[in-house]
Amino acid sequence: MSETNTTTQKKTTTRKAVPKHIENKRVTVKVANTEIHIGETYEIIGKRDLDAPSGFIEHNTTKLLMAGIKELRSVPYDEISERFDTGFEVHSACNFKIPSYEKEVLVKQYEKLIKEPYEKAYNKDVNAVNSDFWMGNIDGAKPYICEIYTGKTFDTSNAKDLFDLFHALKQGFVCEEGEKDSDLQKAKYCIKNKNKVLSLQEERENDKFEANFVFSTLLATVDADENDTLYTILEWMQISNIRGADKDTLKRTFIKLISNEKSGYDSAKRFLEAYNLSDSDKGREKMEIFAMLSKLQLRRKIEFKRNQYFLEDELLGNHLKGAAELALQKSDLRERIISAYEEYCTK
Repeated sequence: MSETNTTTQKKTTTRKAVPKHIENKRVTVKVANTEIHIGETYEIIGKRDLDAPSGFIEHNTTKLLMAGIKELRSVPYDEISERFDTGFEVHSACNFKIPSYEKEVLVKQYEKLIKEPYEKAYNKDVNAVNSDFWMGNIDGAKPYICEIYTGKTFDTSNAKDLFDLFHALKQGFVCEEGEKDSDLQKAKYCIKNKNKVLSLQEERENDKFEANFVFSTLLATVDADENDTLYTILEWMQISNIRGADKDTLKRTFIKLISNEKSGYDSAKRFLEAYNLSDSDKGREKMEIFAMLSKLQLRRKIEFKRNQYFLEDELLGNHLKGAAELALQKSDLRERIISAYEEYCTK
């Protein structure tokens, strides 16, 4: 059982006002440009600002990194319509950018999944004209406030957290990392799905572990003449001058590849993909042809001009892996590549 599922089960006993139609199902609702998976946990994180001072950039934030700093945000009031911009009405200003063909459907989801559970759990009326809820009243009732700060989490199995996250996204207080919408980009904070981050991290660690195991297995029997699978895989990953290297060199090369802080996980995944490709006859042949093309390029027998590769007068395409694929389909091209390789690279 995955850690995500285990976490979800543990939280079941503390859920508040989650409708029965949500229980035991993975319900998703789109708010702004974010897909909220109800039952999962989201966290506010710093937003990278390349125009900020260097210390801010290093810590991925536009805000001062001091404990206790919070922004208290509320839902705006429209003087013209005399209504609060709740997002629970088709004509709410914050729904303006939703295409007309899906606006009504989304608003119904907002009502059913977010508004109604909150009203039921806290015995509140969040109607767009209820100023007592949104602004408070003279009898001491507090206005609706959404606290925004780095590190704040929203457990969307909790009706209030889901309600707060909805408004934080709808009003543009937070946005997804890499948000493309110019209006939503104005948010000072970003949001991340903690469940998804954990799942991705687990997947990456598993890839690294498996890549290490496969590499060690191949390294034990590697031989340039008898068993060259490891060389072929590394060449496919475009590591040049690796064929014939001793085991210590191969080991150092691989460790450097997957230990890289930025690209290590991706390298592990690409290594496994290349290994799987080498397991089929066609895949192995394509990889071998690519290795030949790479060596011909190093010997300057392949030209790159006008963004395309040429073997003498033969057009290979705009990348060598595509040329290797093409060679599998065209026997005359395959034979020409092999002939050129034997002539220029084996002597």
